Amino acid sequence: ADGRGHILASLEYNRDEGIQNDPYGFNGARDWQNTPIGREARGAGLAIVDDARFPMQPLNGLVLGCRTATTALNYTNCPVFGTSFNDDGTATQAYDFGLRATQPSATSPGSTFAVGGDGYNPGPQSLLSTPTIRNSMFLRADYDFSDKLNVYVEANSARTKSRSEAGSGTSTFANANPLGFTLNRNYAYLPANLAASMDANNLTSISLQKYFAFNVKQTFESRTNRIVTGATYDFDDNWTGDIYYTYGETKSQMTLNDFSDTIAMANSLTAVRDPITGAVTCATGGQYCVPWNVFGRQALSPDLNKYINPTNQYFNENTQQALEATVTGTAFELPAGPVDVAVGGGYRKETLEESTDALGLAAKRNGFNGNPGGLIYINSPAISGDLELFEGFGEAQVPLLSDLPFIDKLDANFAARYTDYSSSGGVTTWKAGLVWQPLEGLRIRAAQSRDIRAANLVELYNPQSTGFANLLDPQKGGQSVSFVPITSGNPELDPEEAETTTVGFVWNPSFFPQFTASVDYFNIQMEGAISTINAQRTVELCQASINNPSTYGSYTAFCGRITRDSNGNLLSVATPYGNLAQLENRGVDIELGYNEDLPVFGIDGRLSLRAFATYVYENSTTTPGLPAIAVDIAPSIGQLAGLLTASYMFDDWTIGLQQTFIGHGTFDPSLYTATGQRRRYVGDQAPSMTWTDLSVKKAFGDWEVFGSVQNLFDKDPPRTPFTGTSSGFGTSNIYDTQGRRYMMGARIRM
Repeated sequence: ADGRGHILASLEYNRDEGIQNDPYGFNGARDWQNTPIGREARGAGLAIVDDARFPMQPLNGLVLGCRTATTALNYTNCPVFGTSFNDDGTATQAYDFGLRATQPSATSPGSTFAVGGDGYNPGPQSLLSTPTIRNSMFLRADYDFSDKLNVYVEANSARTKSRSEAGSGTSTFANANPLGFTLNRNYAYLPANLAASMDANNLTSISLQKYFAFNVKQTFESRTNRIVTGATYDFDDNWTGDIYYTYGETKSQMTLNDFSDTIAMANSLTAVRDPITGAVTCATGGQYCVPWNVFGRQALSPDLNKYINPTNQYFNENTQQALEATVTGTAFELPAGPVDVAVGGGYRKETLEESTDALGLAAKRNGFNGNPGGLIYINSPAISGDLELFEGFGEAQVPLLSDLPFIDKLDANFAARYTDYSSSGGVTTWKAGLVWQPLEGLRIRAAQSRDIRAANLVELYNPQSTGFANLLDPQKGGQSVSFVPITSGNPELDPEEAETTTVGFVWNPSFFPQFTASVDYFNIQMEGAISTINAQRTVELCQASINNPSTYGSYTAFCGRITRDSNGNLLSVATPYGNLAQLENRGVDIELGYNEDLPVFGIDGRLSLRAFATYVYENSTTTPGLPAIAVDIAPSIGQLAGLLTASYMFDDWTIGLQQTFIGHGTFDPSLYTATGQRRRYVGDQAPSMTWTDLSVKKAFGDWEVFGSVQNLFDKDPPRTPFTGTSSGFGTSNIYDTQGRRYMMGARIRM
């Protein structure tokens, strides 16, 4: 329409088939060991070993304990301890526990982890990349109704679908008992030789540990829709107004298969055989039940799988709407130049609704021990909440001095914002900065700001949800035990507050105009970071208050978050959100650039080089009961990371190389001894890694064809365990874990 209207549209489709891990690949079995097996010890440290396994939970099952009519006989006291099973479920005494630092006794199963042996290796269960399908569309249309008024509309929609598998569960998770399932002597599927041994020793039951041969399969689907409408209006040559309204929603659904129902599991393990007919039924008083032969690695029948692993779905809907208006312009003139300002205000509302078809099971008790939650991993009730805020803001760019010796230009900038949250009240944030240009091509800048982050809706309103996990219980001599973690939101959360200081310079010398450089120092100090004290640390802080009340008496409040039974066995640990941590992050960002017209073989071209580097010399977290933790960890951040890019453009071609560098770091410096001293590890340093990506694109009129080879030289990443107090397998995805791979595509401009 006379050139007044414009339309911009884009479509994108992406499909990733995913990559399954191999047993000893880069997400394979590498882990902490409680003592350094076959390696040099350093203090009270841990060692990192290859082929780490869970010796007490093999896929086929392992007998850890038994009972007579009157006495529990655990571990080595049990005459059938160590009985394992072949794939077909027959019993054998040929189980290999692997190399362990601590051997079993009458009161302990020994080390939780082993090197080698027949224990469970979670490596093959993991994915190097998740199968994902994504598609999106974007549309923008605007129209100039006059020389002053422009009205625009934007709409975008995106869909995502992914499929993944979580590691299989264990009988520990199913019943929160370190000995596993209890199977009575009349259990229908007892192998004959095991039944004979039980009879010979007057045993009434056995305790069986095992990993399940099925994984939790998760399908995640989401759809996001967003629309924005607004207008800009030029009041005169100096003043412009902008107003917009946006509404967006995201609806997602998570479907879980092989997500075990502990109530059905407990029923299915009551299977008994009719002495006359030989038929196997559950001892559930006529209630529907499908018997389960838990020995070996036999596939579940469709009926049994449907019974103990019902499909569960979780639904989530987030909405956000916002209205904001801004006026910008020149307020007045100073001798050094115009004072530009912007003022505005806005309103935003967010809502969250989560529900599940598994509410009934989430509200029920575990079928084995009566703990909260009938499902094996997640027992999440419905969530509903909203957050509203009103805010006003202003900014000003003030020229202070110009055209003076060593002061080519000196500007100040100021910004302030007041936000009133429905959840936590009003808060003010601000920023003040100076930019000094002593001579042409050199700018020196500094800024100080106060920033906040308000709690999100989950952190505020998440009701108590439960699952299953393991920790090292100090009241059980550091033995790994299962328990029910209870997470919950906190509507009393305050916003996180951070003070940020930056100082740096930008240099583009007139005598070398192809070159640019910038260096910036940053220091971020945060108070009241929203986080939780994890369950492991909660029980340790409680125990410290019991063992040494004169020093750690202030930690007694953590004992109130712990529930134990009458025998002192751990049942549950609550980990609510709170304004807990202090964070400090200091470092330097460096950026270098070089651009030069560079003909090659008589063809005009342009070379572009850029280098980015970040050096972090402090990244620490302080939480109650812990000394400051220096987070120079390889799985999250090394002290030095960098990126180097080189591209050459000629005719319609662009060829690019990108070199990524991740510096060395410590696997996990957050682990401490009981006295608060940092542990040292054998082989605890992750080496650095560098890999190269190649890209090429060629334009054909309105078409552009492009391709890339990522990790061009197929560099292997260092194998690093996930961080944690006692376990974790795999390689951090901060590295390239997928190896060399190829991509091709095309774009069209219409």
